[in-house]
Amino acid sequence: MAGYASGPQTGLGLALVVGNTVEAADLLLGVEGMAYASTHGEITVEGSLRAGIPLTDAVSVFGVAGLGYSFDTDAFVSLGASLQVEMDAGWLVRTDYRYNHDLSGDAGTHKVLVGLLRGF
Repeated sequence: MAGYASGPQTGLGLALVVGNTVEAADLLLGVEGMAYASTHGEITVEGSLRAGIPLTDAVSVFGVAGLGYSFDTDAFVSLGASLQVEMDAGWLVRTDYRYNHDLSGDAGTHKVLVGLLRGF
């Protein structure tokens, strides 16, 4: 995924996302890990839980909550939302909004990410 972050340090970044989502009745439940690196040198790692609902057979929305660590500012709590569209052959197009609330008292960071993911 790629995107833009604003906050104490603003810039473009790339993210690698690994996780799994399962269906539970009418809900989608998932767990994922994300590594993010930005053009201004910030590197973060994050673990998140996702809960969502399918809007159609191909489109789903999710709420996201997680904990992470920034090598610049220390630990943070992440809250956000994502929209996911399933394409052919297991490919997904996803857009995320994440707010990272810094636990050390520094200003929070807003991230908007868009990417192509491979589902299995």
